Amino acid sequence: MTRPALSFRTALLASAALFAAPAALSFAAVPAMAQQAPAAQPPAPRSFDIPAQPLASAIAAYGRQAGVQVSLRAEDATNRTSAAVSGTLTADAALTRLLEGTGLTAATATDGTVTLIPLPSAPAGTAVLAPLSMSGAAARPGDASPWEPTEGYTARRVATASKTDAPLIRTPQSVSVITRDQIDAQKADSVVEALRYTPGVVGEPFGIDNRYDWTIIRGFSQAETGLYRDGLQLRSTGYASWRQEPYGAERIEVLRGPASVLYGQGDVGGLVNTISKRPMDGQKQEVQVTVGSHNLVQESFDIGGRADDKGQVLFRVVGLRRDADTQVDYVRDERTYFAPSLTLKSPDDDTHLTLLASYQHDSTGSATNFLPAAGTVRPGATGMIPTSFFTGDPNFDTYDKTQSSVGYEFDHRFNDTFSFRQNARYSHLTLTYAALYGSGLDSSDATRTTLSRGSLVADPTTDSFAVDTQGRAEFKTGEIGHDLLVGVDVQRNDFKTRTGFGSGPSLSLSNPVYGLSVTRPAYGTDDEVTQVQTGLYLQDQIALTDRLTVVAGGRHDWISTVTDNHLTSRESSANDSAFTGKLGLVYEFPVGIAPYVSYSESFRPTLESNKAGIAFAPEEGRQYEAGVKFQPPGHDSQVTLAVFDLTKSNVVTTHPTDSTDKVQTGEIRAQGFEASAVGKVTEEFSVIGSFTVLDMEKTRSNNGDQGKAPTGVPKTTATLWGDYTVRSGPLAGFGLGAGVRYTGPTWGNNDNTLRLDSSWLADAALHYDITENARFALNASNVFDETVLAQCSSDSACYYGQDRVVKATLGYRW
Repeated sequence: MTRPALSFRTALLASAALFAAPAALSFAAVPAMAQQAPAAQPPAPRSFDIPAQPLASAIAAYGRQAGVQVSLRAEDATNRTSAAVSGTLTADAALTRLLEGTGLTAATATDGTVTLIPLPSAPAGTAVLAPLSMSGAAARPGDASPWEPTEGYTARRVATASKTDAPLIRTPQSVSVITRDQIDAQKADSVVEALRYTPGVVGEPFGIDNRYDWTIIRGFSQAETGLYRDGLQLRSTGYASWRQEPYGAERIEVLRGPASVLYGQGDVGGLVNTISKRPMDGQKQEVQVTVGSHNLVQESFDIGGRADDKGQVLFRVVGLRRDADTQVDYVRDERTYFAPSLTLKSPDDDTHLTLLASYQHDSTGSATNFLPAAGTVRPGATGMIPTSFFTGDPNFDTYDKTQSSVGYEFDHRFNDTFSFRQNARYSHLTLTYAALYGSGLDSSDATRTTLSRGSLVADPTTDSFAVDTQGRAEFKTGEIGHDLLVGVDVQRNDFKTRTGFGSGPSLSLSNPVYGLSVTRPAYGTDDEVTQVQTGLYLQDQIALTDRLTVVAGGRHDWISTVTDNHLTSRESSANDSAFTGKLGLVYEFPVGIAPYVSYSESFRPTLESNKAGIAFAPEEGRQYEAGVKFQPPGHDSQVTLAVFDLTKSNVVTTHPTDSTDKVQTGEIRAQGFEASAVGKVTEEFSVIGSFTVLDMEKTRSNNGDQGKAPTGVPKTTATLWGDYTVRSGPLAGFGLGAGVRYTGPTWGNNDNTLRLDSSWLADAALHYDITENARFALNASNVFDETVLAQCSSDSACYYGQDRVVKATLGYRW
């Protein structure tokens, strides 16, 4: 029977009602917070190095170095030059010195942006010390560029949604930013752990898994196309899947909904983009040692800064080494990570070249065991199977992966209107993988205490090259402002895949015996796939007024795929093309409330074909979204509410009259509501919260599951994290953090007859600044050691979540 779908109109009205309460509370809380806030502290000095030069380029350099958005009319910049500014100064003092003799002064808006205007009766060249009306809000940490460090949990600018540094409140689509401070506070040791408090995201869909960064966003898997680093796709296929080290990330941005207009092929749910740490002038150096559960010992370092006196050459080196066991017997967790980078800047700060490289070696195993529902969802003949149970064999299982990459980011600003940017990266992945896995209870054992096992070997290799070239123009046509982006990106992926499946010896669930002789299966797949994607795109962020912004974009892609089957010596090819578009509108009220609506599209090629050998067309996706964003003026906090309607079509399904063939008539729909809040309640207390309701249905399918929901997708999730840090007094530097994560029930098989219960998990943290440079932190996830099932994909494939993990970290910064 088809489940009733959530009405999009009803959800929209519900979101408005739900918005009213927090908005009212926020307005009521602003005066209270103002009363409770401690006395304002003087602005923190920064390192400035701006040579004397034309005023327009000097102001651009100041904005980047100060983390302040500054506006200057072109006519006011004509024939004006700036004074040189060098040294450690506050933002106010630096701008005062920069404007000396220009006849301009600065005015600050309530949102912290700065506008330069002429002084009355002060012609250019007059020696006038420009008075400033800048407030503390102008240097809010969250206003920093999305490629630079953000202090705290709140980021006000994002790179992923527009490929520019657009303000988050002017972005008509749902975006979450996990800052470096949040990653450190929660001590996330993987990208998927860092996403635990993000709305609309299932970050660990298969429970404990040290192999992949697989996620589910708004109900759709992003395993192959949804992972990015620095705006370039990390394309995965099968077992050749990338996993990133979060210690090397400055932030992680999650874009929910289709993103093909800017990024090309991808699933309808969204994407995860990791922004790498890169050289910064004046950055602090850091070393850390972490010990913890499962014999964890980890050392890490982050060193960088100036390589010359003028700051035109900057470097950074990030490294990590981890040795640990896991909660699963015989499965290790070992990693070596090394990421050097170098930035070269022109004297006028208009040209930057950053070189980025990374090396990562992982040695682990299959902690994600395929266990039967009897013994995990419900007691089996041997009771409940322990979370430490290993379905493989230490003499056979191995997982050894090496990832490396080298690339660059180049940008040049010609003037106040035109700029150019190009990103490129070459990536290489090799994997040696062998495993025994559970395939259900052994039907020949009447006691139901023996697990049947299959065997797997895989030796994939991936070579990827991606380059994205962008031209940007910021200008006005009359009173209408434009931020126009025109780009072309090309990526080539070469996948070499050798995979073999076989049978393995059965394993007793009550008395497992390991060290057995296992026959290595022969390769049943030996393919080499070359896929080339070329895309042309255009996007315009149009400021119709000071408050109303329209974002429109379109893209056309061409994709060529060639498959060489080495087992049959046959070659096949497919050529696909697709046009995708997006349109959004957002209006920002002076009080910081910004309602928005948007429409966006996606496409994703499928390598499948029908029985006649005719290749299928790409899957298509579309999303309607409406929401409200709220950023209280003068506060480092933000609230986002959104309702959405997603549909993925052209899904491959069984032929209605020939079960040995396939057709492309399947469709999946997702509708839902998301709420998120992040920021400071007071200077001492910061919070992160999220709430998601998701209704999914396979609306068209010939597989016998039409009207059913996909497996592993909870209908409701909710999270809340808080951190309180004492800022003054005898306990100054001491802090406590605590969080709770709720996951609603999920279906564990395609016909929706196996139901997994909901779960509540608690996390906690304690940290203390021993000295100005040294910090001790103690973190615990799943504090009460609850046993949870992350997902069942069938009655014979269930996966445990992470048990309690405790980590102690001692760090030193200087």
